[in-house]
Amino acid sequence: MGGCGKTAVAHALFQFATETGDRVGLWVNASERAGLRAGMLAVAADRGASDGELLAARNGLRPGADLVWEHLDRSTEPWLLVLDNADDPEILWDGSWLRTSPRGTVVVTTRRAAARWWPGAELQHIGVLPREDAARVLCDLAPQSGTMEQAAEIADRLGRLPLALTLAGGFLSHQVLAPSLSVRLS
Repeated sequence: MGGCGKTAVAHALFQFATETGDRVGLWVNASERAGLRAGMLAVAADRGASDGELLAARNGLRPGADLVWEHLDRSTEPWLLVLDNADDPEILWDGSWLRTSPRGTVVVTTRRAAARWWPGAELQHIGVLPREDAARVLCDLAPQSGTMEQAAEIADRLGRLPLALTLAGGFLSHQVLAPSLSVRLS
């Protein structure tokens, strides 16, 4: 589901892997076919593909995915590749953009979590926050706006989704006239 923090979790892993894990970080927006292709060719360039190789792939003289994975597999440094917002997994499979490599790790964020789309993958489902934690998010973001119980009620109405809570907390913290968590959401 959207707003539960898939990208935020991937970003935290990315930061950890690149700052403390001595990995090269590669991030590609996989939400649509053209952006995925451009992002993956940028990955190939980052990992050492020549201008001639990239031009051949762009002009359809060489499969782009083969070029990318050839350079990922030959990378002298371990890497983490995040394919973010892959909500249409078919575009990853068309052209074989999604593969494995002994040199790195691939993380895919998606709303389509059925195992049939991701054979051989270790699936990590990210859900909503527990009620108490969701209320704490609202209270931390808007401490003068109401009680924990009021925050819990609002959190329940928002589905306890981290993105919705962050937006609501930001809104409540900037209220000029008598902020209150008892704002009615319909």
